[in-house]
Amino acid sequence: MFKLLFAGVWASMVALGAVYATMKYKAPREAHAADPKPSSIETRKTKEINIPKIASNALKGYVVISLTFVVDRSLAAKLPVSPDPYVVEETFRYIYNDDAIDFVKPKKYDLKLLTDSIRNNVNERVKSDVIVEVVLQELHFLAGSDFKQKL
Repeated sequence: MFKLLFAGVWASMVALGAVYATMKYKAPREAHAADPKPSSIETRKTKEINIPKIASNALKGYVVISLTFVVDRSLAAKLPVSPDPYVVEETFRYIYNDDAIDFVKPKKYDLKLLTDSIRNNVNERVKSDVIVEVVLQELHFLAGSDFKQKL
């Protein structure tokens, strides 16, 4: 009987020791995995931006564009205003004023130039490198002949 009692106590102590060792071994890994470094960048999207294209004193159609852009969160927190409206305005200005963008007579266009210009212009206006990258999500052209004009 004494041997059976001793074997039971010994098995319980071995099991408790194994559980303790396992918890000690896994605890640093779980704490390290559960505490990832917060990312300092954030992805944001614009709504669709409708930009009229005018040539020869006539409305030729509308450019409909949607962008995704990457913002440095730490720099954005220091700004008095969010950079989002600046991205929308710079996109509108760039496409509205650029006569090389002609969807009536389409030709290949440098989209990298478009996205880089938007990023650089926004960063210059807010006096910070808050916009890391601008990505073109959608780009459509609705020709004037595709819709009826109501007076």
